[in-house]
Amino acid sequence: MSKSNRSTKKQSKSKKNKIIAISLIVVGIISTVAVIIMAACGVFDSGKVKPIRSSREDRKIVGEIDGHKVKYEELKYVTYVIKEQYRAKYGEDVFETEESVAKYRGAFEKDVIDALKEIYATVIACDELGVKPNNQDAKDFTDAQVKDIIAKDFKGDFEAYKTYLEANNLTDAFMRFKTKTVYLDLQVKNKMIEDENERIRYTDANPKDFIDYVVSSDDFFRTIHIYYEKTGDDVTDKAKLDEATAIISELNSISDPEERYERMKYYIG
Repeated sequence: MSKSNRSTKKQSKSKKNKIIAISLIVVGIISTVAVIIMAACGVFDSGKVKPIRSSREDRKIVGEIDGHKVKYEELKYVTYVIKEQYRAKYGEDVFETEESVAKYRGAFEKDVIDALKEIYATVIACDELGVKPNNQDAKDFTDAQVKDIIAKDFKGDFEAYKTYLEANNLTDAFMRFKTKTVYLDLQVKNKMIEDENERIRYTDANPKDFIDYVVSSDDFFRTIHIYYEKTGDDVTDKAKLDEATAIISELNSISDPEERYERMKYYIG
């Protein structure tokens, strides 16, 4: 395996393993939330329904998730759904008193943020795997699915569709975004399968390549498990756990890799 290939793999792995930085600045109302995956079912075709432009207020940027702008229309819908969930779980008056609001505020805001993170999880995965979120296939799928929703769920009545959106704190733009992520999720999974197939597999014809992969690639992880067999009634589960914990502590305290390996061989036998 060439050094350039190893470098590419390490950079790719580094990207995949980075902690997603979430910096969400919520401006305005936090009332409710939860994410439903609007996986529209129906016949896929190339027909299109002209998108409905969201209002200036709904298009307002209220925060950011790993470089992606969060719009008010997304926050509004998410908080609306979470609010309904809280009412169902804690009672209709859960948001009616200052005491109750104060009691659930922390958990509520966390649920809102977690839901927004979940919404963008697929898009962020696209970034990591090199899938373009606005690729033409995803756009065509979204257009066809929205058309199918209107045709089947609203009997082709576009005004009824708009009324439904308004009644549920939804916008056509957000409906399309959620619908598109269904398709993007499939593209992400396909890309992950492709990446998996690019990994080195051992055969008797490529021992050197495989060894190089095991030693140098960040895509390869080696684990060592230590098992203790119970040899008598006086040996308790706690005693075995204590001994295993002591070994882990000992190995972790050795900073030199070669010295740690030699000590590890002592326990492996």
